[in-house]
Amino acid sequence: MFEILIIVFLVFILIAAVAAVEMKDLLSSIMALSVVGFGLVIIFIFLAAPEVVSAQLIVEMLCFVSLVVVVNKTSKTDETKLYSMREISPVSAGLFFAIIFIIFGLWGIKGLPPFGEPVMKVSSIYIQKVISEIGAKNIVTAILMDFRAFNTLIEVILLITLFVGVATILRKKGRKDAESN
Repeated sequence: MFEILIIVFLVFILIAAVAAVEMKDLLSSIMALSVVGFGLVIIFIFLAAPEVVSAQLIVEMLCFVSLVVVVNKTSKTDETKLYSMREISPVSAGLFFAIIFIIFGLWGIKGLPPFGEPVMKVSSIYIQKVISEIGAKNIVTAILMDFRAFNTLIEVILLITLFVGVATILRKKGRKDAESN
């Protein structure tokens, strides 16, 4: 039953992702894209991954608000041009990436432990190493700053890049405007 529920949510997320790509109205596309992100949050809740849930919620809300602000300040419709016959068609590219996604998805599902077996093997290793090797008093801080420092650094860089990108798009004066004054 658990696997069926996750598969239903994954199909729902896939439909929302296709809808986000196909919509011409950018605000509607952002809404469909946020359904993808919040659907992932629900799946992470089912998989008992609270740290990933909190990170996904924060990034999803920041991206949603930023994209809505950017779309409201710029064009509200998709104005991309159609492909010519000499270029790769979107359908063939989509099929290629869908096949790759299915292959890696099945490979990842084969690596999951059977339902009911403990999944927390890594956390017991973290707890043992925090006490013996690091000597930290706070396990959560030790895990985030030592074992997962690279992941935390990438998350911080991603958020800073998001804010800089939004600030760049929404600035009132560009370089040419500043030089002419």
